[in-house]
Amino acid sequence: MSKFFNLSISIYIVGFLTAFFLKNHFIELKPNLLSNDNKLFLNLSQWELFLLILKNNSLVYFINISGFLTFGLFTVLNTFYNGFVLGYLITTINRIFLDSAFFYKRIAPHSIEIIGIIISSTLGFYLTNYVFKNIFLNKKPKFNFKHFTSLFVLGFIIILIAAFLESYVSAH
Repeated sequence: MSKFFNLSISIYIVGFLTAFFLKNHFIELKPNLLSNDNKLFLNLSQWELFLLILKNNSLVYFINISGFLTFGLFTVLNTFYNGFVLGYLITTINRIFLDSAFFYKRIAPHSIEIIGIIISSTLGFYLTNYVFKNIFLNKKPKFNFKHFTSLFVLGFIIILIAAFLESYVSAH
């Protein structure tokens, strides 16, 4: 499973670096304006925000795992996209604020969700490999159900913790 973990990390990093090196020159920034979405977030209770974030993170989690249905394509795209979003966010913040230390202190506590995304991507690639070998290579690879389930539960617990930190620590 370590090769799928390394693949997941590599795809996430490539997404991150792609956004980081583009430096968002194609976007006009208006730092003093809050989007309507951000205004809505400000009116949510911590519990409502927790549920919203958990729903979003769970969707990412399950898209990565179910990516085996597209032979890994959705897993690749979703993992790349999530790395890209983080790179985009960091480069945008660096362009808006001269001192971004305050912002980084606020996002650092919930950056644990990256680990959850990497775990879900790893599981998606593991399933893709298993299905591919069964269907196209007529091999009967052993499926390590205990290891898969342990990683699945661990990854989802990490997603839960990240949603909690994002809504109860970072947001306020």
